[in-house]
Amino acid sequence: MGISNFIYRLKKPYAFKFGKDFVEYTRTAFEIFTFGDFNHIHVTIRHEGHLTRDGKYYDSEWNGFKNAALNSGEKTDKVERNGSWEDAKRHYGSLLRSMLREDFFRSDTQRRAWLTCCLLLTTVGYVLCEGVSYLVLDKEKEKKREKRMD
Repeated sequence: MGISNFIYRLKKPYAFKFGKDFVEYTRTAFEIFTFGDFNHIHVTIRHEGHLTRDGKYYDSEWNGFKNAALNSGEKTDKVERNGSWEDAKRHYGSLLRSMLREDFFRSDTQRRAWLTCCLLLTTVGYVLCEGVSYLVLDKEKEKKREKRMD
């Protein structure tokens, strides 16, 4: 069981570090993710393809979010402070939630073989523990019977 726990800690999906379920993951992502994190998710969806229908969104929606979140003239000397990250998250929340749902699903399915291996090892460990405890209890019962017979 210890080996299984160790493998799980090494191989658990990256998204699980932010939440064990989609609701917790989304809540955490909206609090701590930056534009760069959402941009990385967008690029991953576009390059690797979508796995769910949540990954099927229009690039015009993404571009609208990008324009609302970033300042115009970003990475130049003529930056205008006209982008609002919080307003962009509020206005394009459904797009971002769809992207996060796609990302969570992708992360959840990537290492499924390792997680299945962990479950199998844990099951074997519990069966062995149960077998050993049954044998120990059986020996104790025999000792009690022997004492009664005396």
